Amino acid sequence: LDERSDLELSQLDEGQTLLQVDRGDVALRLRSAENAAETRLRTREGVAQPEREGLYRVEQLDRGSKLYVWQGRMRFDWARSASPVALSTGEQVELWWPDGPRAERSPLYSDGFGDWVLAESREEGDRPYAGSARYVSPEMTGAEDLDRHGRWETAPDYGAVWVPTTVIAADWAPYRYGRWAWSRHWGWTWVDDAPWGFAPFHYGRWVSWGGRWCWAPGPYVHRPVYAPALVGWVGGGSVSVGISIGGRPAPPRYGWYPLAPREVYRPAYHHSPRYIGRINDPRDLRDPVTVQRPHRYRETPTAISVLPALGAAIQPLPVRGPDRRVEPGWVKPLPVAPGRND
Repeated sequence: LDERSDLELSQLDEGQTLLQVDRGDVALRLRSAENAAETRLRTREGVAQPEREGLYRVEQLDRGSKLYVWQGRMRFDWARSASPVALSTGEQVELWWPDGPRAERSPLYSDGFGDWVLAESREEGDRPYAGSARYVSPEMTGAEDLDRHGRWETAPDYGAVWVPTTVIAADWAPYRYGRWAWSRHWGWTWVDDAPWGFAPFHYGRWVSWGGRWCWAPGPYVHRPVYAPALVGWVGGGSVSVGISIGGRPAPPRYGWYPLAPREVYRPAYHHSPRYIGRINDPRDLRDPVTVQRPHRYRETPTAISVLPALGAAIQPLPVRGPDRRVEPGWVKPLPVAPGRND
């Protein structure tokens, strides 16, 4: 993405990915024909469908859409009735609809974002993935960042775990340094500040092992399934902030913590049984003891992060006293993520 882009994952389930490009640029590398067949990008003018592996770019302008094919083949289907537009390697086209479909073709030209994408693509092609490729699929978004920012170790109870070597604060914990963004399809979605902060926060689980936080991706899966944030929630309306504004109670406060290996993730957004079976280990879903066991980090202050009030900065869980007791009310579990207006 470029810095001015507004992109939303409209669908990421049942083998289909639909990206809604509302503004700006998105470029993507598709590594297989299967991956291409399952990926679509929607703009105001229509839907772009890659038809083979390759390197593509879609741009949403005020006046229309632009498609770029550095490598591969792409089809564009208009939102209104009109013949589709086909592009091949080395082509770009601008599409708009003043009084009917207009498609203006031209050779690929160079700009800052395009140069950056091509440079990253070349670097990615030359980059060794000997470490991460043994444990996670290249189909996992963000997997290419892991070897540059951490190392792999073997934990006796969890198998392969990834240990970040670039953390930004002494009180760092998963899902603490970043922000929550609302998606109408996914609900609250975590956006991490770390340069490696995509894969470890949308796949797998986290565990505190050997005095460090480690990411446990679980068994190797060829086509991993995305989640907006693999966390448990605590707090809510029963947590009092002790003040009121204009006679009204202050809004509820929420806290969250990373799910540990073998803890079942149950989303608040619409999902299918197949999705639940893929985002979790099916063995855990069949084990009633695992399903009902309290989450490991629900009462661990160093693992819980909180949002004290709307617009406030995320911070560690409040504790008090020399024994660092948890502030009352914070560890009340919530069954699913809060809604946008909660």
